[in-house]
Amino acid sequence: LVVRETLREPELVRALIERMSRWFFVPNRDEKHPGTVSCVYPFVFSTRVFYSPVVVEPLREGVEVPPGRRPYWIDREISPKVRELEDIYSVYLLANPRLAGTITFEFVLSSAGAVERVSVVENTTGAASLAGDVAAKISRWSFTPLEERGPEQDVVVTYPIVFGAGRVED
Repeated sequence: LVVRETLREPELVRALIERMSRWFFVPNRDEKHPGTVSCVYPFVFSTRVFYSPVVVEPLREGVEVPPGRRPYWIDREISPKVRELEDIYSVYLLANPRLAGTITFEFVLSSAGAVERVSVVENTTGAASLAGDVAAKISRWSFTPLEERGPEQDVVVTYPIVFGAGRVED
């Protein structure tokens, strides 16, 4: 039984119902509390956080970006951390379900793997506190240290994050 459906995606709803019909619940063997149990399980598909390819440049002119700091490797390390950003965004969605936009961050990534000097380059969400909370989280990230270390190995990472609320009822 579907109580409320706002996805407007009948195929997804059918697939969820079909899979839920195979869920197994341990039978109630408590004689003091016999009867049936109803279960309400909300599926929420409203939070989406996507990150765009990063731009990586050497901190010092005339120096090449070290192989371990090329966009591919940074993307690989950022990908598992995106869930942390979704958690922050979810809190803001409670207050404003239509909150969406892009926040572009710039930070220095040291050869030791530490994130330094995080700043907001652009924010189209209109939520300065969201940008601040995400920047604080990014400042605590760590990356794989490079074998060859030194300030000449530090890079500037420009990182646009697209925050988009899912479908919201009109």
